[in-house]
Amino acid sequence: MGACLSRQEEFNAQVGQFEKSLPFSKISIQDYQERVKRLVFEGDQDQITLRQLIESFKDNNSFHTELSTEGSELRSIFLSKYLKKPQMKSLLGLDGKNQAPQKISEQSLADQNDLKIWVTGLLMLGILYCQGSARVKANVFFEILQKELNSDITHQDQEFITFYPIYLQYATSLPYHFTAIRLGKELDEDKEKDEEEELETIYDSIKEELIDLIYGTYNNKVSRSEFIDKLSGSLWRYLDANELRKILDKKLKENSINSYLKSQLDELGGIRVNGNGPAQTQA
Repeated sequence: MGACLSRQEEFNAQVGQFEKSLPFSKISIQDYQERVKRLVFEGDQDQITLRQLIESFKDNNSFHTELSTEGSELRSIFLSKYLKKPQMKSLLGLDGKNQAPQKISEQSLADQNDLKIWVTGLLMLGILYCQGSARVKANVFFEILQKELNSDITHQDQEFITFYPIYLQYATSLPYHFTAIRLGKELDEDKEKDEEEELETIYDSIKEELIDLIYGTYNNKVSRSEFIDKLSGSLWRYLDANELRKILDKKLKENSINSYLKSQLDELGGIRVNGNGPAQTQA
């Protein structure tokens, strides 16, 4: 018989199984980054179509199969609200309040392939879930924030202020959402939107905490090498998905906030880990 897991271990196992099932774990961050950016050109406004991604990953069987298969988890993620390009200075693009939501299920496969996906969002997913060292991933993160490859970054960098809360969402709400769907849960869209609004304050507090740790009290900018050194070293937890979930959990408890998405996974029943395989959901 397998060992029974605690509620938190059950939750971690469910999310972990979902993340490991995606093809990100089979590709390096460098290869993934190159493929995502391969067919992005000046004037594309930091967006790429699913059709272009399918072409770019055509010789990577894991990605190509998932991207080409209607209803696959990876395709669903890429076409979801999470990968729509947001407005700068706002997270509203993530919940559809500043743009009409695309009803993916009502579109043909060909039409879906022409939908636009946010390139920066794709790259941030790669940092979270692809193979790669902490230093390489911290360097990719710097390049996302400083596309002009500046030699330093300020504490008021607009890309950092805008993108990092979204990065936090990719480490938390996104896997919670798709894990619940994988396990057969029907989610309440309005409750998800309410939670997104409530979490904005939490995400901002984590962002401000990281800014303080990077820049200290008196510095208003740091060099590229110092930024990468810190984020790949003592501050790596602020880029790592598992560690970010722990940070979020602590913040939720401190603010007496109950996560709707986490509660949906808690309701899905126990998990028992078998000695010969991965965790499995009990009937």
